[in-house]
Order: sequence, then C-alpha cells, then structure tokens
Amino acid sequence: MPAGFEWCSLDLSNDDEANMVLALLKDHYLASFKSPFKNDYSLEVLRWALCPPGSIKDWHVGVRSTKQKDRLLAFVGAAPGRAVVKGNTVKVAQVHFMCVHKKLRSKRLAPTLMKELKRRINLQNVWQGLYSSASIFPYPCASGSCCRRALNT
Repeated sequence: MPAGFEWCSLDLSNDDEANMVLALLKDHYLASFKSPFKNDYSLEVLRWALCPPGSIKDWHVGVRSTKQKDRLLAFVGAAPGRAVVKGNTVKVAQVHFMCVHKKLRSKRLAPTLMKELKRRINLQNVWQGLYSSASIFPYPCASGSCCRRALNT
C-alpha cells in the first residue's frame, strides 16, 4: 500500500461506516462512463447487495488516509454466493461497488484494491468471482448479459 494510505474492513451494519461508503459512492462511483445519470444508493440497497446471510465483513474493503482516519478514499465489496457451472455448484464472490476517489484514479489504486479483495476471498477458500465491468477484457472465460431496472424511483 502506498505511503499515506491504509487498509480497513468496513462494518456495513454500523450506520456511520455504511454512510461513509454511501458518501464515497455518491460522489465518485461510475456505474457507466456512457451514462449521464449518477447513482444515489440507499442504505437498504447497499446492505441488500453486500450483506446477505453469511456475508463476510473482511470482504468489505476500504482504503483510508492515514492522516484522516475518518476519510474513506476507496471501496470495493463482495458477498458470498453460488453459481452453477456445467451442472456443478461453485462457491463464488459477487463483487460490487468498486469505487476510487476521482483524485486518486491515476495512482493505480483500483488494481491494488482488487488484489487485496481477491487475497481476502481466497482466505475463505473461494476461488471464483462474479463482477460486471464497463471494460472489455481480451480473454474472458465467460460472459453474460445484465439487465437493470430502477425500483422505487
């Protein structure tokens, strides 16, 4: 981790910590580079996505400033799940809300954040992950389509 930053695990059942994540997402999360709309997630949606039964607090990874401990600069969360692959049920991590403060995007914090999340997921003997991306990867092993519909707008 570069100097001036430190890892943290966020307890999303704690309103203060969950609201820090929501504030970061509101100001810095890009669901799509093409969309003119900003997402303004609620506490309920954040907890619904990242805190299903069996959720793991260590999979809610944040980066804070060492100078300002109450300042969250980056976040990525994952929730345990299962996927069926060729008839076999596999434990997976469902990754959501990768977000890095706009001023830190040139610091390559996102790949470092994903490596740390992957390390924490592997400690739980989970070796597969599901996530969506606006980028196209050169060698995907699988792909799927995603349909989103706003609820309670």
